[in-house]
Amino acid sequence: MYVESSYTVSTCANIGGFFTVHNTQGESGRFCYYLQFNCTYYSINNQCYRFKTVTNDKTECSSNGGYYQHGYCYNHCPTSKYLINETCYDFRSAYTPQKCKENRGYFNEKENYCYYSENCVSGYTINQTCYPFADSGYTAATCTNIGGHFTTSNNRGQSGQFCYYIQFNCSL
Repeated sequence: MYVESSYTVSTCANIGGFFTVHNTQGESGRFCYYLQFNCTYYSINNQCYRFKTVTNDKTECSSNGGYYQHGYCYNHCPTSKYLINETCYDFRSAYTPQKCKENRGYFNEKENYCYYSENCVSGYTINQTCYPFADSGYTAATCTNIGGHFTTSNNRGQSGQFCYYIQFNCSL
């Protein structure tokens, strides 16, 4: 049996440990008792994180108790989010199943709610719809025909012609 005081409560649980605020001598502190550090999720920064998500915002990652490295946020699902079927979702809204699908969410039919996360790290969000794909070679007409959103500035504020779309679906 090993004991470690640098592990978080979540890391301790993820490796099958027991977390307590008193050690066997009755001293106060943060103690994780475990048999073996066997992390089946993401082992990084001397912790065992359950989730790894793409992000471009180090501050947001840190504010949610995560660890940022190379464009990824490693974290646990905080109580302010929604853990559904082993997936941590950022938001819950009363979207239709179709709108939920467009946002790459999970629609719970019993609750009539859509659980979804920010998934437009490399895309464009307008009117709460995520357009994850972009192409600067499409005309405004082509963009409209494929159900996209045409704009003259991209999500970084650069000028040009940009078509953001969910999938290339030319129905004409």
